[in-house]
Amino acid sequence: MKFSTIAINGGLTINQPVIGASGCLGWGEVLSDLISATALGAFVTPTITVDARIGTVGSRTAETVAGLLYNTGMPNPGISNFVCNVLPFLAQCTSNIVVSVAGGTAQEWGSLGSALDQVLEATALEANLTGLMPAESSTDSASLITFAAKAVGSLRKTFSRSLLIKLPSDHFHTAALCRVVENEGADAIVTGHSLRSAAIRWSGSEPSIRFGEQGGLYSGPAVKPVSLLQAQIAAASTRLPIIAGGGIMTPQDALDYYVAGADVVSLGTLCLVSPARVNTFADDVAELLLTIKGDGLSALCKVGRPPMSG
Repeated sequence: MKFSTIAINGGLTINQPVIGASGCLGWGEVLSDLISATALGAFVTPTITVDARIGTVGSRTAETVAGLLYNTGMPNPGISNFVCNVLPFLAQCTSNIVVSVAGGTAQEWGSLGSALDQVLEATALEANLTGLMPAESSTDSASLITFAAKAVGSLRKTFSRSLLIKLPSDHFHTAALCRVVENEGADAIVTGHSLRSAAIRWSGSEPSIRFGEQGGLYSGPAVKPVSLLQAQIAAASTRLPIIAGGGIMTPQDALDYYVAGADVVSLGTLCLVSPARVNTFADDVAELLLTIKGDGLSALCKVGRPPMSG
């Protein structure tokens, strides 16, 4: 079965309705060694910031039931080094490159957009709103909306190609955020960011909290019901294409997301624990789809999408 191409404003075209989530395929070396470049509709980089970051010092992961708790601190080479030294290598591995970025201020978002707009290898940009979001924005709705609007507005002024916005995992604000970022010029919505979480570890009779007050991020099969709800809310809130993920381990999981309104699904933990399965994932989805409903992915959607504007 041949999938229809998903065309996103700004030039990004996805010929497989399956991509890799940000950070789960490394900087291209994982893609070339383990995962075929044709197995995924797009390659999403780890998150890039204006300045280089060494990331979290010490332990970065903690095993949990049905998933992984992590706090990497977003290690990355910084935007200048990435453009000069990493992006050229990545472009040799795959042609559909989505660069994930995070800023803390409007100026940083603008700088990131401007730097990437100058290199054609960056087919699209994914704004990771959670990455450097101010602490107050995680608890104050008005602050969150303002931060998102400034981020997208700054990027739209400086980046001319496809602009994807990855929302925080808090589904209570999903509908409002979808409307705000669409008004500011977003071309697609990405849902399914890892959930903010904590873990307790015992050494003898002494307990300790992993990753301190800010917690870590949790991904894996157990987050699927939460992420599925966010995808559904987003699909009901905007006509923009929806790229959704969270806990997808099987083709049936992917079909559940298409039913919830996703146009494309992203694979995260699966890339880490079983990269060989990624190579056949889209084909397995197609085979399963033929046994359920053979007239395409769009026919699976059970969410009422808003009417087209204008």
